[in-house]
Amino acid sequence: MEGKVARPRGRPRKRPRAEDQNGVSNRGKRPVLEIKPAVPRSLLGSYVLKEFDDSRVSLGKVVSYSSGLYIVEYEDGCFEDLKTCYLRKLIIGDGYFDDELRCRRGKLDHLVMKKEEKKKTVNEIEALVQKSVKIAGI
Repeated sequence: MEGKVARPRGRPRKRPRAEDQNGVSNRGKRPVLEIKPAVPRSLLGSYVLKEFDDSRVSLGKVVSYSSGLYIVEYEDGCFEDLKTCYLRKLIIGDGYFDDELRCRRGKLDHLVMKKEEKKKTVNEIEALVQKSVKIAGI
């Protein structure tokens, strides 16, 4: 007499398909979802109205962005680094400007433009100095 043959328990294995043998099929694998990187809305050029400790309210403009901080330049010539979450609370829209704020905005734009021109001129002079040093071999 022959002994009993053990029957496998559970569901039998699936037979491999021809396309699976070639390595083409993606059966059993989850598809990779493409996630688009979040592009933040640029806050450069936005205007800010901030009240300081000595109860003065200054108008500022966002002039640059560097490593998570926005640089805001105020109408008195001072500047400040602000994080995005804090900056969004201070931004004012175009509808908020009355005649006085429009006048202050014009002066602020003029101040910022003068500083940018000065910075550009200094950078050009430094580039010329570097060039002349290379030519002279110093």
